[in-house]
This record gives sequence, structure tokens and C-alpha cells, in this order.
Amino acid sequence: MMLQILAPEFLLALFTFVLFTLNLIVKNFPKRQFIYLALAGCALTLLPLFCSPVVETSLFSKSFIVNPFTVFAKSLVLTCGMGILFIVSTILDSMGERVCDFVLLLLLSLLSAFFLISSGDLVTLFISIEWMTLSLYTLTTCSARNRLTLEAGVKYLVMSIFSGALFLYGISLVYNAVGTIHFDALHGASEKMGGNFLFLTGTLLILSGIGFKITAFPFQFWAPDVYQGAPVPVTAFFATVSKIAGFVVLMKMMLFFVPKISFVLAFASAASLLYGNLGALEQTNLKRLFAYSAIGHAGYILMGIASHCPFGLGASLFYLAAYGLSGITAFLIVAVVIKHFGTEISDLRGLSHTSPLLAAVFFVTLLSLGGIPPLVGFFGKFLVLEAAIQSGQIALALLGAINVVISLYYYLRLIREMYLKQSEQKNRVSFGQPLNFVLLTLAFAIILFGIFQEPLYMLTQKSAEALLV
Repeated sequence: MMLQILAPEFLLALFTFVLFTLNLIVKNFPKRQFIYLALAGCALTLLPLFCSPVVETSLFSKSFIVNPFTVFAKSLVLTCGMGILFIVSTILDSMGERVCDFVLLLLLSLLSAFFLISSGDLVTLFISIEWMTLSLYTLTTCSARNRLTLEAGVKYLVMSIFSGALFLYGISLVYNAVGTIHFDALHGASEKMGGNFLFLTGTLLILSGIGFKITAFPFQFWAPDVYQGAPVPVTAFFATVSKIAGFVVLMKMMLFFVPKISFVLAFASAASLLYGNLGALEQTNLKRLFAYSAIGHAGYILMGIASHCPFGLGASLFYLAAYGLSGITAFLIVAVVIKHFGTEISDLRGLSHTSPLLAAVFFVTLLSLGGIPPLVGFFGKFLVLEAAIQSGQIALALLGAINVVISLYYYLRLIREMYLKQSEQKNRVSFGQPLNFVLLTLAFAIILFGIFQEPLYMLTQKSAEALLV
């Protein structure tokens, strides 16, 4: 039984160890083949996730929990991780000599995300967060070649230490007030401890630590500089895997939130929407623009969580899946553009002529991120806005609708550069059949899940219900 519950973690750890040993024994192992082996390991790790128990099970005195909610979150994280590995293979020439080390650290980060998602108490959660933080810091500086990359790593490390201290202090206050660190016990105690100052303060400090991971206001200010300075695969990891894992933890924390601090989520949602989307308007660097965009998307996900209902949690899960798919596609294209053309928005100029397929897929991705029907991003925004309306937060829903229009302005700005501006590059650029196939597959998925959204919608709703049982 234990082996069945921990099978995904065991399998991913085994592949990481095998690749680590292979990297030590075989000198000058082909880097591309190394990445393909890592991709195969991640693909095989998906198999035990599909065979996971359909009822909630736990290990180590409920410190490690598996249920349909955690299985869905792990599958989403692992799928995004495979996309990031493909990004690494696409820009292999610009990743430096330590690609194998980079891939191993990436697998360790995914493994830490698995334990973070299945954590059943605050201490396991804290250890998993610190494990991921250390891996991400090393990933950020692993292929450092310039001042911006080193600066990004130092900024992320300093902010991680600060947020970790807040989180740990919050744990101590909650334990002092309640006498337990297990989520299920905290859920039962929260109704009695609603007016306890230590419990409220501890919960707010824990929320602050999580807010750093999900780049929600007011803990978002590190994101633009770190996103810009980090390598593109690491930026993609911050924007997708790290954000998904952080929001999964936040949804778990919802089980023992008390009404007196529920307004905090609504405020963070509104502030993140405004800060992210308004900040993106004046950006000229591609990665900085997507950093501000990620802050805005965090506001929408928070909107669903702030509704405090199963439908709202399901809506946020659907949004996470839609954003993960669109985000990985966007960063894959950004990685290709930065490698071949440049880092600025103006470098997209004339992309529809130099690479029609790349421009077309980017066009679809940007419209999905902006919430245009019938793409998957539209349905994600529709669900979280509906959840806000159903919970009586009409002003928040209205603000979300206004920010859809704001976000469309800077997404359409990128489209204008690709289709309405002329490029100095006269010849078309070819990127090879594997990249073209992946781009077409991702664009097809964005359209397919937008038109036929019911299977994914039902899966996210069932996953949310499993969390609330």
C-alpha cells in the first residue's frame, strides 16, 4: 500500500538518481539525449498517477496525503515540467555547459513540488517549500553568464529567506494557539479559534509566505527582475510549476481559514489584478511583460479561491490548468524568439513573415491568455468571474472584467508587432520538425479544451470536491 501511494515520488526520485549516476559515470554524455531521458522519466511517472487511489489515503500520521485533488495537481505540475524540459532542449546551445546539472535540479524541483502538494501538515509543507526554494535558486544561477542572472538569483534567495521566516514564525504561532500542525485538526479547530489573536496572526504570516510563491500582491515585487534575469526555462518554472504548487497549498489552507481574514484574499486578488495588468502596459522586455502578466493571472486565480465554495475552488483549478497550458506555450515561443531574434517586444516585429507557424501559435496563445473565446483561457476567466458573482463579490468580478480589457491591450500589442510591423529579416527561419509538431499540438490543445471544456471542467470540480470532503 505504501509503495502504491508513493509510487510517483519513488519513480521520479529513481529516474533522478539514475540520471545523476549516468552523468557521473559517462563523461561528455550527449546533452540532448540526457534531456530526452529526463522527459521519458517524467512521462513514465505519469502512469502511477493515473493509477492512484480514488479515495483519500495518507502516510506518516497524515503528514503525506493522496487524493484526487493531489493527483490532479501533480499531473498538472509534471506536464508543465515536461514542457519546461522541452524548452531546455529547444535552446540547448544557449544553456551553457552545465545542462545535465540543470536538468537534474529541475527534476529535484518537480519532486519537491510533489511533496509540497501532498503535504498534510505545516512542517512537511515548510520543508517542501524550502527544498523547492533551494533548487530554484541554484537553477537560476546554474548557467549564470551575466550580471542580471546573478542579480536575479540573489534577489530570489533574499526574498525566499524573508518569506520562509514569515512562514516559520506563522507556524509557531498557530501551533502555540491550537496545539497541532496537521491540516485536518486545524480545520476542526478553526471554528473555535476564530477570535484568537495568535491564530489569526499566525495564519496571516503563513499566507504571507505563500503569497511570495504565487506572486500575489504585496509579495510580487521580486518577480519582474527575477523573471527577466533568470534563464527562460527557470522563468517558465516560476510562472507555472511554482505558481501551481503555491496555489494548491493555498487551497488546502482554505480548509481552516476563518471569516475574519477572508477579505484578505479578495483584497489581494483586486490588487494583483491592477498591479499586474497596469504594470505590463509599459513594458518593453518580453520576460518582464510576462512577469507582470503572471501577477495579473494570480489575481484571477485568487478570485475563485476567495469565493469560499467548491465551485470557486474548481474554477481556480480549471484556471490553473488553462494558464499552465497557455503559459508553457508562451514561454516556449519566447525562448525561441529570444534565441533567434532578441529579448525585446520590438524583436517580434515581422514574425508572421519570418516564421508564420510560430506567429500563428503565439497569436492563439496570447488570445487565450487574454480570455478570448472559444479558447481555454476564456472559459477559465468566465468560471472565476462567475464564482465571484455567486459569492456576492460583484465589485471584484467587475474589476476582473475590466482587467480583461486592460490585458488585451498589451497582448494585442504583441500581435500588432508580429503582423502589422515590418521586419528587417527578409528570409524565413526554420526551427525543425520536432518544435513545429509540439507547437501545433499545444495550439490544438488550447483550442480543443476551449471548445470541449466539459471533461476538464468536470475533472477540476471533482478534484475540488475531494479536497473539501
